[in-house]
Amino acid sequence: MARNDPFLTDVEARADYKSTSPFSGWTRREHLVTREVALLVFVPWICYVLLLLVFALPPPGVFASVFALICWAGTLLAAGTSHDLQKRHGSPFYKLLTLTVLLSCTAGPLAGHHIFVTEMSSYWMHQSGVTYKGVAPSSSPDAYQDAGIIDFSDGSNLDLRRVLGSRPVGSTTTYCIAPIMDSSASKRVHFFAADVDCCEPRRSFACGDAAKPSARTGVVLPAHSSSYNAERWQHFYNAAAQAAEVPCRYGHGGAEALRC
Repeated sequence: MARNDPFLTDVEARADYKSTSPFSGWTRREHLVTREVALLVFVPWICYVLLLLVFALPPPGVFASVFALICWAGTLLAAGTSHDLQKRHGSPFYKLLTLTVLLSCTAGPLAGHHIFVTEMSSYWMHQSGVTYKGVAPSSSPDAYQDAGIIDFSDGSNLDLRRVLGSRPVGSTTTYCIAPIMDSSASKRVHFFAADVDCCEPRRSFACGDAAKPSARTGVVLPAHSSSYNAERWQHFYNAAAQAAEVPCRYGHGGAEALRC
């Protein structure tokens, strides 16, 4: 007698249905490949971004260093786990995952350290520094050793007659210096405006907002926050010495303005 079951509601009750379906094996393989591709993309990327952030953003200190090392050790542990699975199963997927995670363990800290040295170290120095307002350019700079930001007094201006661009041998960067002066009778230069690649031709100082008459505020160039900033500061210092045409002096504070 024929059964009236147009929707095949009893098909799941048949034990041999899945085994005889031509699509069941393909579906399982497709899901497996999708999962492996997702792991290969997201796991190394997450490791890279995590390490980049913990090495680049936190302020300098013991706690930040320990936390960064813990995160780095965690990603190494993930790579070790993947390597153990590769030895156990012999799958090329785990071998590739191990290599990409190890690459993230190397690239993440390197990129993060570069960002910290070139950008974030200056940021944290300015955050921890003191903001001084109404500073006369003719005043002694020794009182501002801990400065992060200096707001000069009204009447301050740039001496465009002594703008100087200095380019070290073998470098493509021009380090630009312009003395900051006021209306006092003293011609001794204590403070300089400084930037890169913005002072050609001579007596032109088109650096940021320095050309605006209302511009009075600047951040202090860090001298010792990182090796990168120390080298950069030294180039500005050499240019300042040439622009002032007098022996320059400087202290040994953690953050130093260019001054002569």
